[in-house]
Amino acid sequence: MTTVHADGHDGGEIVKTEVIPPGSLDATPMEFKITLTVREAATKAAEKLRIRVSNPGFQNDKQIELNSDETLAQAGVNDGYVLYLIDTAGGQ
Repeated sequence: MTTVHADGHDGGEIVKTEVIPPGSLDATPMEFKITLTVREAATKAAEKLRIRVSNPGFQNDKQIELNSDETLAQAGVNDGYVLYLIDTAGGQ
């Protein structure tokens, strides 16, 4: 399995996650800086996966939408988390 470096690793602490795109059960390993907002990380994930999502966001494995304005750290994202890429359809 290949890890996708979604943000280029130009410094900062990294969180390693699994991202599942809409309509799929297959997870793609991705790494993000924990200082990215959920919206920024979801946008990068959508770009890397070549998926068109008008307002990208993430949902956790409990089907709770993460606040797009929080950083990944503030949203409690840790190594090994499974994130579902979603369209937040208007935001929070």
